[in-house]
Amino acid sequence: MFVVLDSMLADIIDYDALHTGKRSEGVYTVAETNLQQFIEVIGGVVPLLLMSAVGFENNGGCECGCGVACDEAYMRWKCPGDIGYSCDGQSTFDSPPLFGEVGRQAPCVDQGSDAVVWIIRAFLFALSGVCLLLVCLGAKIYPITKAAHSAILDATESLAAGGEATDPLTGKAVVRSAASHAQLRREHFSARELSLSSHWLKTQLSGRLLLWLGAFIAILAGMAASGGEARQYIVAIGAICCSALFVLVPWDAARLQVLLKMSRAERAVGPSAEEKDNSARS
Repeated sequence: MFVVLDSMLADIIDYDALHTGKRSEGVYTVAETNLQQFIEVIGGVVPLLLMSAVGFENNGGCECGCGVACDEAYMRWKCPGDIGYSCDGQSTFDSPPLFGEVGRQAPCVDQGSDAVVWIIRAFLFALSGVCLLLVCLGAKIYPITKAAHSAILDATESLAAGGEATDPLTGKAVVRSAASHAQLRREHFSARELSLSSHWLKTQLSGRLLLWLGAFIAILAGMAASGGEARQYIVAIGAICCSALFVLVPWDAARLQVLLKMSRAERAVGPSAEEKDNSARS
């Protein structure tokens, strides 16, 4: 699956180079890696939180057994209210117990709650199946075929040689925008943000950064002050929120830096005709 995603990402990078004239492998690869890590954090924490909330106990509450080796000789499992010894001195799953019913189940495999089993089934099979179907749907409607990719590379070479090119996906002529402050704004800000003045946009970005910083401090304080059985849930949820902040803070900080640089450049040389037209419309 990752091979397919990396191949699609390479196609997207080539398509982006057709319209921008620049190769941005680093930006796309970092974005993909960060997104994967964020999903892995959520995928690794949320199921455990849900299972713990409905009564999951690690190894069924037993000190050893069910894959965890026991220190004592001939002991197969050691659980509250039940200790099992094996006849052959092994702690494997098929070792018959020395006392009690020969075929009885080891307590460490019993969670005591069917909800734990259903959560495992939901995440392992149902959710995984839904995600697989979505991936198959995305691959089905993916527009960059082998022929389209070849046409993208040919169009990029044509533009590099000073000729003209047509976008293989849209059928429209490719027009690369000249580097300008207005183009830089469109690359970093949404249409709603572009409708704001530079002063209000700076204020908004600065306020968001302060909000993210305050949220980060509050999360750390909550994690440090938590205790008892709820601590593991608070720490896990806090880790998920912090991972999101690690994306939001650099993004808004980078946009604020771009805005400040453009403001200084505009004061030095004055706004371009396109920027004057945008200001007049706003």
